[in-house]
Amino acid sequence: MRTSALIVLLLLPPALAAAQATVPLADANCDGLSSPPDLTVAIIVSVQPTEFGSCFAANQFRSRPFTEASEALILDDIFGRREPEWTPTPTATATNTRTASDTRTPTYTRTETPTTTATATSAFTATPTITSTPTVTTTPTNTRQPTPTHTSSPSPTVTPTRTSTPTRTPTGLAQQLAGSWQASWSHGLQSVCYLNGIAQTCPLCVSNTTYRVTAVVGQLDIVDLGTGEILGRGLPITVNGNSGSVTTQFTRTSGTVCTVDGVAPQQVFMYTFTFQTDGSGSAQVSWSFGRNAHCAVCDASDSASLFRIAGP
Repeated sequence: MRTSALIVLLLLPPALAAAQATVPLADANCDGLSSPPDLTVAIIVSVQPTEFGSCFAANQFRSRPFTEASEALILDDIFGRREPEWTPTPTATATNTRTASDTRTPTYTRTETPTTTATATSAFTATPTITSTPTVTTTPTNTRQPTPTHTSSPSPTVTPTRTSTPTRTPTGLAQQLAGSWQASWSHGLQSVCYLNGIAQTCPLCVSNTTYRVTAVVGQLDIVDLGTGEILGRGLPITVNGNSGSVTTQFTRTSGTVCTVDGVAPQQVFMYTFTFQTDGSGSAQVSWSFGRNAHCAVCDASDSASLFRIAGP
């Protein structure tokens, strides 16, 4: 069975065999493809371990008996009979906490007490035999005292005081360059990432976005508002008249894993931003993918026009 399978694979055109696998899992000859030559190399290094010594992917067959399982691994890869590994995508869950505020407002009650005045009048008239008649009048006055009213005192309200966090004060040219800058990347042929000859789409690209530029003590912080990624902090400015340039390196780890060495491939970006005080500017980026692993790699570059759409 092993000999007949080898004959069939050797007769199969390499281009057709390579098209059967989109991700080479058993690349025994390190050509980045799953093809019939991988079966030949695997058989050779199993009996002659010194052959193809520089090929890392051939180590899984080197100095080991070439079994039906080894043959099945390569055949499954060539004819696309292996299911791709499922990689879970983490999902961030936002938690909203509602804080209730209970404030009691005291009620003040004013009580008016009417004052009642009682007047008693008594008249006594004596008539003597003499001609003059004196009259004596007595008017007692009784005043009722007001009823005391108890009024409760309001409870004091405690108001928490928020302590502000001090921020660094932007000054000079950095403040003139700060703001929100909209980037329109050209997306030319040099910006396309090809893995095993297949053009990749985003996130293996640089998308049009808006960058938030903040001045901090004569230096700049840059954040990609589209992804929320911090491209750089405390970047020194190279001054050229009414413009300033900054350079920053940013690394993004992909959510996939290289099946050869189990390493997650990285995207490494090198940005150069140039900002004008009149609100115009430009940007350049060169980036690579997968250079830290032993799977497919690519290199790309792009340029963009910048326009300031909001101030600091």
